[in-house]
Amino acid sequence: MKALQIAKNNPITKKKCCIVMKILYFLAVTCSVFIQYNNVQKYLEEARKIAKDTGYKDWVVVCILIELIKGYATMGCIPESLLCYLEAREIAKSLPTEHFRPDFVLDLDLLKLMEI
Repeated sequence: MKALQIAKNNPITKKKCCIVMKILYFLAVTCSVFIQYNNVQKYLEEARKIAKDTGYKDWVVVCILIELIKGYATMGCIPESLLCYLEAREIAKSLPTEHFRPDFVLDLDLLKLMEI
């Protein structure tokens, strides 16, 4: 949480966005482990908004959107889940081939469904 506050105290530019995305992603994962599902969606949505506002596109954003897809589907919010799916697919397909998929891209089956 302290790292997130430090990151938020500085202007979030496209260049610094990656760090903030990873902090929010791993906070969401941590909340999931401790069964704080409301916070999971909150952190993931915050990351999604920052990515949209800055125009940041990378695999960490795809990971965030994949988690949102699953979270919204579990809650029965199918239209929002589909919207996240389309965003994730668009971002993943737009990444240059030299971008590597980091180790924390865990849901390879979903990426196969997206034809990525």
